[in-house]
Amino acid sequence: MTAYLASASSIAISGLQAASARVAIRAGDIANLATPGYRQADISQVATPAGPRVTPSRPPGPAAPQGLFAQVDLPAAIVDMNAAKRAFEASAKVLKTSDEMADTLLEALA
Repeated sequence: MTAYLASASSIAISGLQAASARVAIRAGDIANLATPGYRQADISQVATPAGPRVTPSRPPGPAAPQGLFAQVDLPAAIVDMNAAKRAFEASAKVLKTSDEMADTLLEALA
């Protein structure tokens, strides 16, 4: 049972880290909204034995179109940030539930 709780906590922490990384990448995109030549990041998230790896990449090709805010798809960035926020909240709830289960187990064994 304790291995299960440790695994649940580990998974929750990995989820928190992945969601935080997504928010940070999108925040950078939004901060560079009006930067000439800036290209919005494509986000890649893969599972690794050490936990999730979230990496930004800038697509190759010609410079982004010029014009006010043409470099970043603001609505898409906000939607992705909101999805990451919900993923963070879900992971936090998993971590809290795992902690509560561990407390209950320790109380039962005491």
